Amino acid sequence: MLESVVKAKYIDGYKVWISFDDGKSGEIDLKNKIKTLSRNYGSVFKPLQDINYFKNFKVLNDTLSWKNEADIAPERLYELLIKQNKLTRTPKEKLSSPKKFEISRFLGIKILMLYSKNTEPHFVAKYGKYEVSIEIKAETLSGNFPARALDFVFEWLDLNKKELLENWKLGAKDQPLKKIKPLE
Repeated sequence: MLESVVKAKYIDGYKVWISFDDGKSGEIDLKNKIKTLSRNYGSVFKPLQDINYFKNFKVLNDTLSWKNEADIAPERLYELLIKQNKLTRTPKEKLSSPKKFEISRFLGIKILMLYSKNTEPHFVAKYGKYEVSIEIKAETLSGNFPARALDFVFEWLDLNKKELLENWKLGAKDQPLKKIKPLE
């Protein structure tokens, strides 16, 4: 289970009070994170450098989101909360079923692996109301997904194809799946 933002409140500057579904909460300063995201991902995060734009976020898809569809992965927000407040991580729950498991989350996109005996190795990406199924080897897809978000999913797929196929093999053996590093 990955962390989910359940509540957030603007404080001052780039500081936000944030609460997660595991009960952890505290103040985080996003000034440096916004600079890094603007530099690495360009135009979608640039408006967030304007404090008046930044402070108009909402909690959507388990994370902070802005009206231009920019969002920050909840696992990154959680890491900042832990680091900036010197908290300890909550131990992760053991997998109860390896058949359907969230294996990664980034930029508001959830990646699930749904093992099925009679299908090609694939995973499902979810983003808000959108969902797409992607075959790992052929990189073919079915479903509806925003183009920009789909670009991020394919970038993540290119970086993690080996790990995805290893997870598929684990699912075939009815073993727990491994988390895969999110796109940064």
